[in-house]
Amino acid sequence: IRPGMDQVFDQWLTMNQWSSVYLVYIRWGEQQGLLAFTTDVFYQLHLSVSDQMFVSLFVRWLNATLERSERSVQLQRLTAQLPGMLYQFQMWPDGRSAFPYSSPGILSIYEVTPEQVEKDAAIVFTKLHPDDLSRIQQSIEDSLTTLSRWHCVYRTMLSDGVERWLEGSAQPQRMEDGSTLWHGYIHDVTEEKHIAQERELIEARLRSFFALSPVSIALNDLQTGRFVDVNHAMEVLTGYSAEELIWLDYWHL
Repeated sequence: IRPGMDQVFDQWLTMNQWSSVYLVYIRWGEQQGLLAFTTDVFYQLHLSVSDQMFVSLFVRWLNATLERSERSVQLQRLTAQLPGMLYQFQMWPDGRSAFPYSSPGILSIYEVTPEQVEKDAAIVFTKLHPDDLSRIQQSIEDSLTTLSRWHCVYRTMLSDGVERWLEGSAQPQRMEDGSTLWHGYIHDVTEEKHIAQERELIEARLRSFFALSPVSIALNDLQTGRFVDVNHAMEVLTGYSAEELIWLDYWHL
């Protein structure tokens, strides 16, 4: 109530033969606000036992409501800091699917808001890389059928045309209505994927150099001296095949 309006409000109540009761609302030792109750019964100084019980129950309900709201705000603040998205994905027997809950990170993952997919997840599937779509759908179907944990590494193709790699993991739960609800987490692993691909490329080049080098190369165990691997030039030099050399050590040559 704006300053001065409380007197106007009390005057209106009096004119209309109504009564108001004001209670200071204290929570966690601090004054949170003012509770105002209006009724057509005129109060003097004290509330009846039944009215006191009503006020007590109302305050309990108010406390519970505020605590839920505060926890929800805290959860939103925490999930907003996650590099990815927390989510619940639900699928019904008739094929419908939705994300009943998704954290704000879904915007960076799929370029959609939580509200856009809360009732229908169809738009998300348009964001998946065409070459991975059938594999993703099969992985979901397998998890649904066996109620085993879903895990998949796959690509998306968003509006900027850049290919991104995602990794998702979720635990399914069968619901009473026959639907299946997954509780999971999806995050971007594009950088890790590129690093792994680059490492594989370097290893392939080194393996090619090792195999084709005209110089004899052998890899030996430092402790035993046994051959671990040899290239073709070493086979030519020693007269042994690679299969024969791995049973020998360099002391035998």
